[in-house]
Amino acid sequence: SDVCSSDLDGYDVFVNDNLDTIKERFLGFDCDVLVAAEKICWPDKSLESKFTGNTPYKYPNSGCYIGYKWAIKELIGGKIEDGADDQLHLQHRILKSYEDKSVNVKLDEENYLFQCVAGASDKLRLHNNAQLLNIETMTCPCILHGNGGPDDKAVFRSIFNRFNPEITLVPFTDRITEVIPDILTGNFFTREQCQSLIQLAESNGNWKSLDYD
Repeated sequence: SDVCSSDLDGYDVFVNDNLDTIKERFLGFDCDVLVAAEKICWPDKSLESKFTGNTPYKYPNSGCYIGYKWAIKELIGGKIEDGADDQLHLQHRILKSYEDKSVNVKLDEENYLFQCVAGASDKLRLHNNAQLLNIETMTCPCILHGNGGPDDKAVFRSIFNRFNPEITLVPFTDRITEVIPDILTGNFFTREQCQSLIQLAESNGNWKSLDYD
């Protein structure tokens, strides 16, 4: 029950610090679950008044969180219905935890561990020592979440390429198909990597469908 676990959006997040630092910063909050925070209350603005904080970053973002396994399971609760919004679900679960005290949840309002780009792209700076700085909260977050609109995404891409000059983010080409907004298909693994994953799965219980899908 004392094991830490975390969740990060897979396609627009990168980690800019080591695991020991991330764990140390989380433990410094003295909470069960720490959730990333942003300036925008999305997708339901009517919840704005229910979240109060000491900085403009006071609204939960479900793209990044860290906590103890038991606490994350308790916080997230049951399954999310098909078509439901995961961020809205998490926001309601956080508000519930504030009332029943079932989980000690805190938001990273000073961007000490997580930094959401949405609404904050003009506050982000890069140092030569590869540190990311938020000049509004004067903190150097460990994890950057590139959410937001086109301008925010553009800042995230220029920062990503600065830290990873050997990696070029793939633009929309004939090799990539946009199924729906933010969902893309393309050649992500080589044929050999795919075969290796298949062999690993088959030797550990084989493939199966999700019971709730």
